[in-house]
Amino acid sequence: MAAYSATGVVLRTYPLGEADRIVVLLASDGRQIRAVAKGSRKGTSRLSGRMRPYVVAELLVATGRSLDVVSEAEVLDAHDALSDDLDRGAGAGAVCELAERLSSEGELEPRVYELTVATLDALVDAPAGSGTLLIAAYYAKALAMHGWRPQLGVCVECGVATSAGGYLSASEGGVLCAACAGRDPLAPSLGAPVQQLLVELIGSTLVQLAGADYDPAVVREALLLLRDFAVFHLGARLRAIDFLLGLSAPS
Repeated sequence: MAAYSATGVVLRTYPLGEADRIVVLLASDGRQIRAVAKGSRKGTSRLSGRMRPYVVAELLVATGRSLDVVSEAEVLDAHDALSDDLDRGAGAGAVCELAERLSSEGELEPRVYELTVATLDALVDAPAGSGTLLIAAYYAKALAMHGWRPQLGVCVECGVATSAGGYLSASEGGVLCAACAGRDPLAPSLGAPVQQLLVELIGSTLVQLAGADYDPAVVREALLLLRDFAVFHLGARLRAIDFLLGLSAPS
């Protein structure tokens, strides 16, 4: 079988048979790789512990008929703190779930890989309770990279300035002013503090945001709106972010 090298972060794994795992990876060029890590569920396997969520690894992958096969893996960053801490792990799970939904085998978007790894790194070092802000930033930036950046400065319908807030419509692609709210009767209201935070989430670096002090209620509301925006455009439920926000029990 032909083989290729790839650097990637493990987004998700699930069992295959008694000893193997199917591994979903986001490669450094932004494409998604699904491969079998044979024997990785056995403690004696050289892949055991290397092919688990949040691990960044250098891989040698053999091309298979239906699924590729991970032949070798050298861990570059295990992100152990994300697996050992429930809150950090919940945040990392929300990041990796969105990365999996946004990526595909044929689409190259290296910026999403860089953003994903940078966010996982930031979650490791984040002070307790600040993870929600980083997840919101990831959602805002990743959606923008895929062409789903909400228009926030002016009403998407009439163009009037909306700095005082309005209604955030996923179907219309941004903020509706009060006069145009009828375009989407289901659009949730958007207060000025949340709108300003959404602008800053897209325009600021993770380092800048990590040192910022925001009202936790405003951060949560922003993340809820971004979650709704993502669900609308992806057409799929996002279980990890629902769990993080307390909207559902873990599955």
